[in-house]
Amino acid sequence: MEFNDKEQRLIQSAHKKVKQTALMRILIMIALAISAILVLSGQLDTRALSGIALMLVAIAVGQPNIVKGPSYEELLTLLQKKRK
Repeated sequence: MEFNDKEQRLIQSAHKKVKQTALMRILIMIALAISAILVLSGQLDTRALSGIALMLVAIAVGQPNIVKGPSYEELLTLLQKKRK
């Protein structure tokens, strides 16, 4: 499939968004692991861990919508157009 410049920019933007989302998920998992270690060592109470976990889950769920980039619908439209 041949893509014009605009379509290639759309694909690159989507790739960048996927990389940022993956990095954010890794950082969230590290933050949860550190929080769990702090709870086990007694430096953080379980109530604080619950708050941190809820905040990180909210960030993980909302993060793909926060990062700028093309939507899946735009990419799907591009692929359907190229398939014809």
